[in-house]
Amino acid sequence: MDGSTYLLAVGLLTSGYALAHLLGPAWLKSGLVFNLIGGASVAALILGARSNSRRSRLPLYLLAIGQGLFVASDVLADNYERLFGGAMPSSLALNGWLMRARRELGMPAWQDHLFISLSKQAIDATEFFSIPSDRVVELGAQVAV
Repeated sequence: MDGSTYLLAVGLLTSGYALAHLLGPAWLKSGLVFNLIGGASVAALILGARSNSRRSRLPLYLLAIGQGLFVASDVLADNYERLFGGAMPSSLALNGWLMRARRELGMPAWQDHLFISLSKQAIDATEFFSIPSDRVVELGAQVAV
């Protein structure tokens, strides 16, 4: 398969999956599908490494190992309650922003205030993702806009 045929095939597959993801059934947006895609990328990296010369295989094998570990951790996180019988005991770190308007920076003052007021109206991440408050550590920073 030459390079342009390969790129066309990858483009069509990616476009088809993106359309199916947006318009298709709910199971297409599940962790199982993403983990299958991740596992397929590990297989593709290993097959790609085998088709290269011996000297250039190591980086692809290392990348495949890293991707495999990432997929394995994702599978464990998705199935933690089923496998271990309880909620995952980890804390989550969230960022908090305190925004201040400054004239010295590029935007006009009205845009600064509009941006800050819209940011304050945004839903809190702990509410949006339904994260228990006793499992959250919030880190903050002051940002000038």
